[in-house]
Amino acid sequence: MTITLITGANKGIGFETARQLVELGHDVYLGAPLLRKSADPAVVTVSSSAGSFWAVNNPGRPEYHLPTALYSASKAAATMLTVQYAKSEPGIGFNAIEPGFTATDLTAGFGGGRTAAESARTVVRLATLGGAGPTGTFQDETGELRW
Repeated sequence: MTITLITGANKGIGFETARQLVELGHDVYLGAPLLRKSADPAVVTVSSSAGSFWAVNNPGRPEYHLPTALYSASKAAATMLTVQYAKSEPGIGFNAIEPGFTATDLTAGFGGGRTAAESARTVVRLATLGGAGPTGTFQDETGELRW
C-alpha cells in the first residue's frame, strides 16, 4: 500500500493531485505521522520558478519580468525548505516542482494557463518515483531545473 500526504488538497493543483493519486490506488491522507508508514514516502512541494534565483535573473525567462517580490520570496523559501528536509530526513523523497502557469483561483485575474490536472501530473510523477527516485530537487514536467 502506498500512503501519500498532500497539504492544500482542497482545490486547484493539490485537489487534482489527490484525485489522480487515488485513481492510481494510493491512500491519500492529510497527516504527517502517517507518511513514515509508507513503503516509499514522498513529499512534493508545489513551488515556482518565480522563486528561482536563476530564473528571476535571466532576461529570457518570464519570471524576470514578474513584480512579485513576496510571492517569489515565499516560493524560494518553500524550495529551500524542501532541500533542507531532503538532507535531514533520509528515507523520504522530498522534491519541489514548478507546475507552470496554471489556471487557478490565484491566477484568475491573469487569464490563461494550463489546467490544474495538467500541472498535477508533474506532482504525481514525483510522488510516485519510489525510493530510487531523486530527492532534494526542483523539477518541472521536463525534469530537473536550475535553481
